[in-house]
Amino acid sequence: MRDTTHFIRAKRYSTTERERKRKREKDAREKRTKETRQTRQTREREGECRTRKMIERLEEEFSDPALIRLMEKIASACTEISDAIRVQAIDDSKGGTGSLSGRANSTNIQGEEQMKLDIYSHDVFEKACRESNACIGLISEEVEEYIDLRGVEQGEQQQLAPSSSDQQHKGHGLGEEKKYIVAFDPLDGSSNVAYGVSVGSIFSVFEYNKTTAKNDGEGNTRSPIEEVLKPQTGRNVMCAGYCVYGSSTDLVIATRKNTRVVGWTLDPFSKTYVKTRANISIPMRGKIYSINEGYEHKFSEGMKKYIRDCKDSPTMMARYVGSMVADVHRTLLAGGTFHYPLGKLRMLYECFPMALVIEVAGGISISDTGSNTLDSAVASIHERGAIHLGSKENMDDLKKCLGL
Repeated sequence: MRDTTHFIRAKRYSTTERERKRKREKDAREKRTKETRQTRQTREREGECRTRKMIERLEEEFSDPALIRLMEKIASACTEISDAIRVQAIDDSKGGTGSLSGRANSTNIQGEEQMKLDIYSHDVFEKACRESNACIGLISEEVEEYIDLRGVEQGEQQQLAPSSSDQQHKGHGLGEEKKYIVAFDPLDGSSNVAYGVSVGSIFSVFEYNKTTAKNDGEGNTRSPIEEVLKPQTGRNVMCAGYCVYGSSTDLVIATRKNTRVVGWTLDPFSKTYVKTRANISIPMRGKIYSINEGYEHKFSEGMKKYIRDCKDSPTMMARYVGSMVADVHRTLLAGGTFHYPLGKLRMLYECFPMALVIEVAGGISISDTGSNTLDSAVASIHERGAIHLGSKENMDDLKKCLGL
């Protein structure tokens, strides 16, 4: 009789092994499912926490939900621009068609050559402001004409991605009237990106209220752009700020209402801004003066005298990055002065924002004539002007040299 013991044992072994294998696979699936669920829940909790913190911190500065949404969207735009700056050279080395490095073979309204990052940054900023559903118009260094957003339909806005404040402020947002005009330089100093130099974005926010807009004498309400360009234009800036892209990405915002300057630093891992400076004050006196001395032959005698005095001083030193955002950021934190006396900077989205930041922080900003920068009026959206800003005592020294 044939011995079948071997086959029975083999069959039993095979069955047992298959059961063990199935059990191992089942356990592995359950483990992966559990880990995925836990990871998702953790991320959701972290996301809710980050959103709540961002909203709470912004609400310390702003009470209007529409303005909170706008600031969130601007912060998000700055994050996107910061990421693009840090990878543009890598993408270019791969030969991708989406490379953002180099020139764009076009010029802006001032006749300045545009970089690819200039155009990209403008698109990011414009999209962010549109998505906030808080703006009636935009002014950009990269676009010649005023961008009127009053024609954007509600249906189009509803398709836009909601911000975290839309979640927090349900009942507000899409139904409320848009009332802000944002003027911005989407990427100041873009030509320096290729060399690893700090650059930045600058913006100012104007409020337009139909009920308070002055009539033109015939019973008609001023248009938004006419309201922006009215006398003492700088005093109409309700809040302003900049984002510097350097060793860290820092967002600085000044609010006229709260009379304080606040700074956030981008956490590169969570992609959220952490409040790192709750109330920035510029030192009364600093040790650094910042100016492009290559143009000294074009400066006034008073400006030349100030530079000589700084050079003769045992405590003063020169530092000039060549990127306005970087130079002003250092001046704000360390004190001293920053100068651009040749009248090339744009008033609405370079001079006014920086002047408000410095003034709210306790400093001074003036034109070549000695008048306060924010008291200036502009006749066109891309008008240029000169600016000197910095610590109060240093600026007093400058005024003496200029005979003011």
